[in-house]
Formats: sequence, C-alpha cells, structure tokens
Amino acid sequence: MNLKHFLYWFVDKIYNYNLFIPGENDYDVHEEQNDPRLVIKHQKYSTKLYILLLFISLYILFYMTLIKSQSRTVTISPVTPLIFDQLHSDHIKTLSCPCSTVTMPYETFVSHTIIYYPICTSTFVSQQWIQSFYIPNASTYGVADFRTTAYSQFELLSNLCLFSQQTILQNHQSINNNELISIYLLSQKQIQLQIDSTIKIFQNSLFIRINSFLNYLRITTRANYLVSALNTNLLVVTDYIENNFRVHSMHISYKLAYDDNDLDAPIFKCDTTNPISPVGFFSFSQDIEYESHVIWYKSTSNSTLVSGFFAACTPFEALLQSTLDCLYDIKCLQLLNEYFPILNQMNYNLSNIVLIKTYENNSVNDYLNKLFIKNWSIEMNYSNYFHKCSPLSCTYITTDRINLSYTMTFFISLYSGLIILLRLISPFLINIIFKFKHRSTDTNINSIHQNSYVDKFIQIIKQLNLFKDINKRTENNIKQQKFITRIYLSLLISSILILLLFHSLNSEIMTITVDKPSLITFDNLQKLYSNTIECFCSNMTILYSSFISLSPILHQVCRSDFVSDQWISILKDSTVNKITIDWRNRAFSQFLLLSDLCKLANKTIDDAVHRFLSQSFIVSNVLSKYDFDQQINLILKQFYQSTIDYFTLLVNTVHLLMQVDQPFMGSSVQTSYSELIPNLIANVVTDQITDQQSLKYDQCFKFHSIGPRDINSTLINCICAIDSKCLSSIAIYDIDPESIVQSTYSIDYIVPGSFIGCSASNSLLFSTLECFYKDSDCFSILINYIYDIYIQNIEYPSWFDVRPLISNPILDRYPPNISIEKIIEQVMIEQWNEYLLYDQFYQSCSPTYCTYSKKIRTKTFFEVITTLISIIGGLTLSLRLITPQLVKFIYRILNKNNIRQEEQVHLNWSIRMRKFLEDLIIVTYNTLINLNIFHRRDFGNNIERIRAKHLGQWSTRLYILLFLIGISILIVHTTIQSITLTKTFNKPTFKLYKSLINQYEEKLKCSCSSISSINRRFVHIQPKFHQICLSSFISNEWRNNLTFNIHSNLSKYSFEDYRRFLSSHLQYLQGLCQLSIQSINNSIEQFHSSFFITIQLLTEKHFHLRLDLLIKQSISNLSTTFLQLLFLIRTINHGNAILSTYETNFQYISPWYKQFLAYASTQQIIYENCSCQFYSNCTSQANFIDLDSLENISIHGLKIGCLPTQLYNH
Repeated sequence: MNLKHFLYWFVDKIYNYNLFIPGENDYDVHEEQNDPRLVIKHQKYSTKLYILLLFISLYILFYMTLIKSQSRTVTISPVTPLIFDQLHSDHIKTLSCPCSTVTMPYETFVSHTIIYYPICTSTFVSQQWIQSFYIPNASTYGVADFRTTAYSQFELLSNLCLFSQQTILQNHQSINNNELISIYLLSQKQIQLQIDSTIKIFQNSLFIRINSFLNYLRITTRANYLVSALNTNLLVVTDYIENNFRVHSMHISYKLAYDDNDLDAPIFKCDTTNPISPVGFFSFSQDIEYESHVIWYKSTSNSTLVSGFFAACTPFEALLQSTLDCLYDIKCLQLLNEYFPILNQMNYNLSNIVLIKTYENNSVNDYLNKLFIKNWSIEMNYSNYFHKCSPLSCTYITTDRINLSYTMTFFISLYSGLIILLRLISPFLINIIFKFKHRSTDTNINSIHQNSYVDKFIQIIKQLNLFKDINKRTENNIKQQKFITRIYLSLLISSILILLLFHSLNSEIMTITVDKPSLITFDNLQKLYSNTIECFCSNMTILYSSFISLSPILHQVCRSDFVSDQWISILKDSTVNKITIDWRNRAFSQFLLLSDLCKLANKTIDDAVHRFLSQSFIVSNVLSKYDFDQQINLILKQFYQSTIDYFTLLVNTVHLLMQVDQPFMGSSVQTSYSELIPNLIANVVTDQITDQQSLKYDQCFKFHSIGPRDINSTLINCICAIDSKCLSSIAIYDIDPESIVQSTYSIDYIVPGSFIGCSASNSLLFSTLECFYKDSDCFSILINYIYDIYIQNIEYPSWFDVRPLISNPILDRYPPNISIEKIIEQVMIEQWNEYLLYDQFYQSCSPTYCTYSKKIRTKTFFEVITTLISIIGGLTLSLRLITPQLVKFIYRILNKNNIRQEEQVHLNWSIRMRKFLEDLIIVTYNTLINLNIFHRRDFGNNIERIRAKHLGQWSTRLYILLFLIGISILIVHTTIQSITLTKTFNKPTFKLYKSLINQYEEKLKCSCSSISSINRRFVHIQPKFHQICLSSFISNEWRNNLTFNIHSNLSKYSFEDYRRFLSSHLQYLQGLCQLSIQSINNSIEQFHSSFFITIQLLTEKHFHLRLDLLIKQSISNLSTTFLQLLFLIRTINHGNAILSTYETNFQYISPWYKQFLAYASTQQIIYENCSCQFYSNCTSQANFIDLDSLENISIHGLKIGCLPTQLYNH
C-alpha cells in the first residue's frame, strides 16, 4: 500500500467513522418510520461533533489542571540536622519543627572562652609580690612617695582582678543555669543571634551596675571625707595651746607648683576634689614636720618617678588613673627593688615577670569598666542544641503546580465522565441543528400539529428506556425496563445532587500568603484575621534604638542653678570664720555633693539608656500594635525598675556599712588653717610637780563617741554609733564682731528642711529642698544671708541671681518637702519620657511575607464540576450494574410462586440456605460469564454481531481483572501512606484542653490569643525569711533595752570588750535583714507586675518549670548583686586603709619626735597573728571584760575583728 492509497483509506475511515451505531441489544422503537440513511448521517455528524467536543474539553481541563497551583502541608520525619538545613534553605517561610523539649539549659550547648588582660594572671597580683611592698611605717612617707601606697595599690589591683573573675564566674554560672525557651527548632544563625544577644545584655547590665557603684562609692568617699590610715588625705596634728594638748585635722592638698613660693598656683584639697600627680621616691618623706606632708607638689624633672603610677588622696583613686607602665619596663622594676627591701630579697627574675607592651595605654579604670576582660568569645554546639530540641517531625507548606502524574490521573478519571456526557450532548445538538434547519425550510407547516415542549418532554420521559434488550421486547419486559430506567435516573440524579451539595458546601481552613505587606495591609489583615495572622520578620534582631526614643528628665534641681559651678563657687566663698556649725559653712559641701549626685544620676541613666538602646530586640514575627505596646512597655518597666532597685540597694548598702563600721571622717568645713577634732583624744600624762602635760610616746589616740549637737543647748542630741538617723537642725548664726579670743554667737535663723547628721551624705540625704522653691518663705532669706557674707569675703564679687525651683503639684513627681534620700533612691528621675515608634519597628522588622488562615470552600465551581464529571463515569457504570439487579430482586420477592412456597414449607432452614447459595453462585457465574459492558461499535463498524459479543465478553473479563488489580494497588498504597491531619478547636475550654493534652501530649499546639499575661494573675510568691529576721532580736526596742546600761562613750571600754561592738553588730544584723526583706519584696513585686510572655500555651509541666526557673534566676541575681556590693565596699575601703572610730583596724599613735605641731602616724591592729593591714577579716573571740576584776567572759559564737561588719562572716 503506497502513501496515496493509505491517505485515501485513512480519510475514508475518518469520514465514515461512526461511534453511535446501536449496540447489539439496542433498538429504535421508531426504526420503521426513520430513514436509515438519515439516521446514519446523523450518527456520523454526532461522531464528529463528539470527537471535537471531547478534544476541546480534554485540552481545556488538562491545561487548567496542569497550571493550577495548590497548597499542601508536608510532614518530614525523622529529622536530622542535614535534613533540617535543607528544609530551612528550601522552605524557610513555612517550616515549623516543634521541639520535643521546649526548655534547655545554656550549658548543654554553649561554651564560653574568657580571656583576661595579662595583668590579672601575672605575678604582680600574687600575694607574695604584694606583701613584698609592705612597709610598717608607710603612713610616714607622704602622699607623693610610692612607698606610702604601693602595697595598697597592688592589693587593690589584685582584689579587683579577683572581683572581676568571681563576678564573671558567678554570672557565667547564672547564664549556664538559665534555660533557653525554644518552642520550635531554630536555625544555627537564629540561635546564635539569640545567644549573642543574651550574653550582650548580661555584659551591659553587669558593666552598668559596677560602673554606677564605683562612681557612687567614689563620690561618697570624697564627700564624707573618709580618712585613710596612710595619711594621704588628712593629717592628725597635735598642738599645745593653753597648757593643753589638742588634736587638729589638716586637709592634705596638691599644689600645682614645684614649691610653696608660687603663691598664685592653684591648690586642690582632698575634701572637694580628687587631685592626681605622678608618684615617685623622695628624700624628705619621713620628715616628722607636718608642713612637708600636708601639701604635695608637682614633680621636678630630676625626681625619681614610677612610670604609670600616680599619687592621689586615696590609693584607690591613684590606682584608677594608673596605666601600670612600670610593669612593662625592666628598668622601672629594678627601681622598685632598690626602695623595697623585701622585694629585693625575693630575687625575682624580672625578665620572666615583666609584661609585654601592647600599646593600648589603658588605665586601670578602663580595665575595670570591662572587668579586665580582653576577649569574651562564645561557641555554640548546634548539634547539642539540636539533640536537646529533638524535633520529632517538621512540617512545611508548599504551593506548587499539580504534577503531570496527577494531571494524567485526573485526566483518566474525567475521561469516562466526559464520554458519557458528550455521547448524550452530541446527538442532542445534532438533532436540534437538523430540526432547526428542517423548520427553516418547512415554514408552512401548521403549528397546530406541533406539540408543546412540555408535553413532548413528558412523553420522552415516559418512553425513555435505557435498558433495552432486543431479545426482551414483550410488554412486561419493556415495562420493567422503563421502571429500571426511572429508578436508575432517580438514583443517578440524587447521587449527583448529594455530591454537588457535599463538594459545594465543604469548607477547609486554608493558609494564605501575602508577600511583602505594607503596614496598612498588615493592619487590615490584623483586624480581620488577628488569631491566625503571622508575619515573619526578615530581620529578627532589631536595635531598640530603631523604634524606641528615651529622653529621661531628672529632678529639676539637677537642671537648676543650684548645681552650677558658679553657684557652688559663690558658696565656697561664703563661709563664716570662727564658727563651724553655721549653715553657710556647710552649704558649699552639701551642694557640691548634690551636684556630684546629679552628675552621677545623669551619667548612670544615660549610660543605662545607651546600653539598653544598643541591645537588640529578638522577634521572629511582627507584633500587633497592642502586643507591641504591651511587650515593649513591659521591657521598659523592667529596665526602669531594675535601674532604680539597684541604685536603691547601692545607697542603702553603703549607708549601712558606714553606720556599722563608723569610719573616721574629716570635716569638709574648714574655716581656718586647721580644725579641732572633738572626738579624738591624745593620750597625755601630767607632771605632778610642774603640772605640765606631755604626750605618752608611742601611745594610741582614742576616739570618743559623739553626734550632732543641739542648736540651742550645744549638747549632743544622740550618738552616731547607736542611732543611724542621728540628726540636728542647723541654723545661721549672728557673730559678735568684737569677740576676739573666743567667738560669741547666737542663733539668727533656723534653716527649715536642713539638718546636720553624722556624715556629709546623711546631712544631705535627710534634708529637703523646700527652701529653694520660689513660693517658699525661706528662699529669699537664705539668698540674702549668702549674699551678705559673700560681699564681705570677696574683694571683687561676681554675684548672679540664682533662679529658684518652681513647684507644680500636677507635673512634679516629688513634692518640695520630700527628703533628698527619696529622690536619690529613684535615681533622681522625674520622667522617663519614652516614645514607641511602631511604624519604625515594622519597617525594621521588614516582613518578607504574612500568612493567615481563612475558612474557604474546599473546591471552586470549576473544581466541583470537574469532580462531578470524574465521578459520573464510575457512578453511571455502578448504577447500570446495580439497578437492574436491585429491581429484579424486588420483583422476585413480590412475585413468589405459590407452588414453590408450599414445597419450601417442608424444607428446613439449612436446606433452604444451601439452595439459595447454590442458586446465587449459579446466577453470579452465569452473569459474569455472559457479562458484556462493551458495545459493538467499540470494535468497529463492520464486525459481526456474534464476534463482537464474544470479544466484548473477553474484554469485560480483562477489564474487571485490571480494575481489581488497580483498586488493590490503590488500597495498599493508601493504607501504608501516613497522613497528618490538623484539627482546629476554637476557644477550647480548660476541660477540653486537659483531655486533648492527655491524648496528644506534645503534638497539641494551642496558640495564645494574648501573648502576654501579668504574672500575679496566676502566681503568688510568699517568701519565708530566716527566723532571726522575724524575731525581736533585730528590733530597736530590743537593742535599746540590751544596750541601755552601756556607757554612751564606748572608749571607756577595753578594745577587747564586746560592749564596744554590741550595738553595731545588732544594727548590722537589723540592716541586713531590712535590706534583704526590702530587696526581696521589691524583686517579688517586680516579678508579679511583669508579664509572662508565651506564644503557645505551655503544658502544666513546662509552665511550672519555666516559672520556677524565672523565680530562681531572680533570687540568684539579687543575692549575687548584694554580695558583689559588699565585696567591693570592703575591698576598696580596706585598700584605702579607712580608719574605723572603733579603733579596730588602725590606730593613731603619738608623734615619736616632737610633742606638738607634729603629725601622728598610724599602726595596724593584729588579731591572733592576723594583721588588719593585710586582711580585713581578722578576728578573735568576743569577750565581756569586767571593769573591776578584768575577768574575761567568753561569748559563744561571736567574734570581734578589724571591722564590725566582718562579724557575721565568721
């Protein structure tokens, strides 16, 4: 066959192709009336139309199905780090891997490598090196001589290194014990960012606390003029006046000149400033004349200096400015060997211990601000974190086009339905076309002979027979076939309607994604889908400074003229000679201290705010405006409260230790060259013959207990060592100008709201600012008094009108009559003035996309239609097989043969059942053998009827076999394939939640409608303190009754007599209890008022674990902070060699060379071979000593030592 004949044959086949040839059992009722040629013509046209519609439908359905995208949730299990990395890379938007363990300690997957500056690991901080600098008479060398403070500076350096290491270790342990809350598995980058942020927050808060404390301690040390036993800031000088030895104090000063000849050179006194100068070795150091020690000068060019070390009013101030250059220079170390005998005897190999210069030129203060940390690196073991999280599975939502296999499967499922529909539609359309054409040509036909459409439709339905059988054309058979047709159509239409309703009304919760939404879009979505919307930030770490603005405002006094240099300079020149108790003589030091406290508060707050704003806010999803305000306000509130609480604890702790240890304080009031020390008495002897007094050589001076004097009677109101709030009013006095030898004065004006206390800081803290407000009566009075004395004292006065404070009860946080102590405890904050910029937060978050869940119809109209089409094929086939058998079965029941009934009466049940089964088997076998679901046309137009029937039966058997195999494969595949279903419960009750959590455990996830809940709604903390803090032993009544018979002048008792320390020890115990109770209650209140943040509802177990963790962390942080404060105060005071007026650590001894106009040196106290010069915690057994018999009565469990505050350490 050539190509031409093939083409003719192919065209002929196509032209004569007929799919509508009647089947072997089909017949036409009106076949005698119809023209066979016309019928075949219609069939061919119907075939062509059918093929055309079939191809068009298949193309449309295939194309639309292929391009359609669908969202599906994919579950991956098990999960390995490699699988997670790949999933995170491919599906970062929707990936969710719930952790099986939500909380995990940091120590399990985080390691720290902390490198300190070499100085803290060098020989120079060893105890052996430090003690090499010990010189017993160090207080005789003078401020500028390094031998005076070398031991103290190295001991301070060592203790500061130790403090830094201990502090880092304690907080390192706190971080390790802290637990990471990880509801979902985070990527390595995410977890690293979170850890870095946590460590940075810790570092910042720690540095802020230490820096604030050091500044406050330095201010109070200078303002209260705490005297060093090294004679570096005050000299005790003896003088012989009117046949009496008197003890005077002389302020040590630094003159910015080479000698005393330069009269115009500025002088800096230790009571108002902290002067610094290079330190060295000088030949006049041990001169007993006080003149060579009361002022130190600039170093000359030929001076022997110690490079990198300085002289100052206290060793601590000197050390802070030191750069330690000498420790990097062998020549300088050799110089130290020459002047320190013990160091020379140690025979150090200087080449081995000298530090390597790094050219950073940092001071000790710079090191201390970083806690001597050179580098702090963090290593995170992600595999350990992954193991602790242990995700059981990961889910992600993917949106993709339907794959080709699904399209082909869907195409096959639609094919049978389309064939049935198009086989119905095509002939119908052809008949309409031909009828329309026939009608257009036969326009003269009378319309009367045309039946109505309704009647015609009814007739068609009545005559409709879909189960024709050419061999069964009797009236009963046709009637039965029509009945079967009606049942079939009823079942078919009912099934289609039911399926249509089911697929049309069926709904599902679908996740919808919106890419890069704007803030307006997010707000709209938030209003509509607040419970399900999630917008994932592209930047998960956002600096607070990008969306928070903090502009704190301090109390108006810190912004007023009263803390200006000009006003303080005026007060400095407004002192009154001959009388030290005048208010004008104390105003300068009080306002200078107030100015320093304002600067400290401002620096503390600015530093805290700067560090806070430089921290990052970790967020994975965009917060709503409400949740944003709630969470940020919570964070800010905790930031405010923590800053205030720490400062309050700092103020109270310093005040407590000063009250208990009673340090010797020089007077900041000096109206003449020297000032009498009323509570320090020299040990003198009187010659019985000449009645002349002389000092006992090498004998100790004694401190007497004193307190502020009453302004009217000049008697002592109270004893400072006993009463922590010992106060007296202060006045302005009128001095008799004619009095020469002894001043005569009287009270001219009592200053309201101002008091004199046991220290300069107490005097300020217990006073008020009420006289410095515009509407107060005393403001103008005080200004006039200051103006009058200022004009008298200054030759060329530079006065200015100071502006008063303005009282505004509505806006002011503090009333005028509130004590300054209360203002200081609040860090002098008037308003924090925070501004939250939500739009900036949203912009910084920059969400890449938003997802929200929406309840929608499962299928669109197109999907419903295609589903119905795909079902019709199988539905019609099933009904065509089932319906005839069902109807026949009904007919058989209704038309039972009476004769058969009589015969079967006598048969038993088993025989009838067997007979029924045999008949059923025979019928089933015959039915299957003769079953033919294929038509003659399926095998071609020219095939014989018998052969077509035979082929149809075999094709049917093959069809059923393949169908059963396919169904079996699908059943097995569906059975072994696991499917994860997500079920949603809206607003579940607690009872339902308990039931679900018991059933599904960790698989249950409940999103909180509110991510923050205030803690006091579900937790109440009731602390239980040690019973001593709840007993009467810490009450003032108990202490007063116990010490009632003890003499107020404690110097009458022996140094070893415990009665000297009983009151201080009870005060210390009381103060520790009060500090503990107050701090714990503040911490608990802060915890109660804080918000518990969680996105998911935690299980009861995890809820309690997290709460317990938060409570333990709060308590641990508080105790650690308090211990750090105690350690630093004791370390710095011991390094500065601050004397206690209890004379328990150092004592002044009489000058050994000269009886008067000579300064007193100091000596250390030793307890059981433990020197207070070396250690601050030396102790011995506490005893009561009988004054008559000198009998020692030992007190079990109590000690005395260098300081009263060291008692409870032992």
